[in-house]
Amino acid sequence: DNGDNDPGDNSENFFPSSGYWIYDVDSSSEDLQDLNFVATDSIYIDEEFETYFSLSANNDSFTNGNMNRFLTSGSLYNTPTTLSLDGSLELPENLSDMGLGGNFSLVGVTLLDTAAENGNIMFLEDGSTSNTISIQGTEIPIDLSYEIRTTKINFYDSIVLNGTNYNNIFEGELALSVSATGTFTVFGFSQTVTFLETQDLLLTQYYFAESIGLVRAQTSQGFTLSSELTDLLNLINITNEIPTSISIESVEDLSEYSID
Repeated sequence: DNGDNDPGDNSENFFPSSGYWIYDVDSSSEDLQDLNFVATDSIYIDEEFETYFSLSANNDSFTNGNMNRFLTSGSLYNTPTTLSLDGSLELPENLSDMGLGGNFSLVGVTLLDTAAENGNIMFLEDGSTSNTISIQGTEIPIDLSYEIRTTKINFYDSIVLNGTNYNNIFEGELALSVSATGTFTVFGFSQTVTFLETQDLLLTQYYFAESIGLVRAQTSQGFTLSSELTDLLNLINITNEIPTSISIESVEDLSEYSID
């Protein structure tokens, strides 16, 4: 760990604009059995322009890894000190069905900034949205506040990841933090209750290696309903309609690559 050392004007090489990358993807969830799987993602350059490039995966079919899904969602921009993305952040269908949002379109998401200090927020966007969730055939209005941010965690001269030693590694974090309220009708009276206390609905820890690209990403997704909401659901005898919590863990590890 070299603290806040700046590796110089080499960040344009942290994601080479030619070649391919193959990742082992491992997803696990005790709550959602369909998200227990192992898979492979093949990532490659789709288009390259003067100031940006784009990626595709698996012959334009579904991308299994969360970070790779984000990276292939739009256009990537290199500068001497940064890597940024115009794209969209997508939640699993199971979470979207809970009224917790779907796709978040984003512009200028800084994923890598070698000049930032450890712990600095590189990108921040907040906002609010409304949705509904169906409980026993009744559509419950949900008001959601969210914050999407990326943070520089560290820069390493050398680090071992998945049994491989890499040099000049940038570690960052991508987070989607949310809070939500829902409006229920209880015994004929309308009542607004906290649906979710502020929490990270998605948290990805990612690593870019100089001259290689993304080498590892670890993602946690899920939520825990507020005690206020679970108490209300118990009061009106709705205990099995929606889960009180969901947890999904996934890892993307680079297994093979070729840089032209």
